[in-house]
Amino acid sequence: MGRPNVLFVTVDQWPGHLLGIEGHPVVETPTLDQLARNGVRFTRAYSECPICIPARRTMMTGTDPRTHGDRVFQPALRMPDLPTLAGTFGAAGYQTFAVGKLHVYPPRDRIGFDDVLLAEEGRPHLGTVDDHDLFLADRGFPGRQFMHGMSNNDYAWRTWHLPEDCHVTNWATAQMCRTIKRRDPTRPAFWHLSYTHPHPPLVPLASYFERYARREMDLPAMGDWAQDEAVVGAAVAEAAAGRPDEDHRHAGGAVVEVALGPQAVVAEKVAVVARDQNDRVVEERLFAQGPDHQPQLVVDMGAERV
Repeated sequence: MGRPNVLFVTVDQWPGHLLGIEGHPVVETPTLDQLARNGVRFTRAYSECPICIPARRTMMTGTDPRTHGDRVFQPALRMPDLPTLAGTFGAAGYQTFAVGKLHVYPPRDRIGFDDVLLAEEGRPHLGTVDDHDLFLADRGFPGRQFMHGMSNNDYAWRTWHLPEDCHVTNWATAQMCRTIKRRDPTRPAFWHLSYTHPHPPLVPLASYFERYARREMDLPAMGDWAQDEAVVGAAVAEAAAGRPDEDHRHAGGAVVEVALGPQAVVAEKVAVVARDQNDRVVEERLFAQGPDHQPQLVVDMGAERV
């Protein structure tokens, strides 16, 4: 038996408990649930530094923040001079390709991959136009990615404003399927498919939003201490504004679902799914990334050999 191909799928800021196989009564994750049933789950996999860039540097170098140099989110910090996951696979004779979000600087640094089709939520101020933006221009929508008006670090929401194939999740899925089909059959491959969502902007496809719009959802967990502004802090209390309304929770559920695009199947493949860190989804009146508490740190990885 030859060396297996490896498909490494990551999603950004997905809470580990928002899975059907975890017993969540609303969120639909059929692809991941099947992967978990057929493979192995690591339900106590921890994000060592649950902030986007530090967590990704750890995944790509296998080192802790003290070694790779970032524990606070530094978007213009170059990658350290360390072996990378892609470079290690490449040195072992693998062809290596990535599609999606790398979150490195400069953005076109391939960090050991043979090629990268980049989706960095725009960010032209860091020195490049990413491949998703180039695709939108080819489709007749130049500069329109963020015309939905939503921020990539906020929790306001609306449904996606362009055709469905232009959504970054659908684009990334299609590009990875195409990349896999174009592989060199004489060598094993390492593919990294890195989804932006469910990290904001919260812009689910309307068809996915409709799957959740009429469902009842539980409110986020809220301990007594989280009601005390003297404990939580005035700034957090103001930002939380009580609790999100139902439409915010429905939009969040839809973004979780849309991150499950179809995956190409190749014989002798190991599929690995991981998250960089979790969103706190307003539990205890907390948003996004931040304090290292259990629900944010556990990222629930899974792997299957198919």
